[in-house]
Amino acid sequence: MHSELEVLDAGIRWLLYEWRGRHEHKVRVMSTVRFGLLSPLQLTQIRHSTQTADYEAIFRDESVDRMFQQGLAYSILRDSYKDKAADRDIWVHKAGLLVPKNRNSLASPQDSLLNAVRNRLIFNFQLCFVHN
Repeated sequence: MHSELEVLDAGIRWLLYEWRGRHEHKVRVMSTVRFGLLSPLQLTQIRHSTQTADYEAIFRDESVDRMFQQGLAYSILRDSYKDKAADRDIWVHKAGLLVPKNRNSLASPQDSLLNAVRNRLIFNFQLCFVHN
């Protein structure tokens, strides 16, 4: 994986491939996405793009929407306070936002790191079935 968009795309594709059997796993799958690592522009485009009803159902879910909104709020603060980390951190704390951890593989697409991310995604997707 080279970007958080790839993580999001993998999750959405997995869900939509067999929506009827997988829709109940949307919150767990989407929780693997670190929305705050995406830019405000990317998040706006994702939210307002024309998609299928199943795609819309993913983002209409209250928990997924909350993750998305928190990611958007963090992303806006991150971009607005690029050179003022202390000020950004104050607003992040006031808003009660979670700071997403960077993915190691996004900065360095080495095979071992890519495999670690892929393994995490596979593990998280498998959890959807183990706990049900």
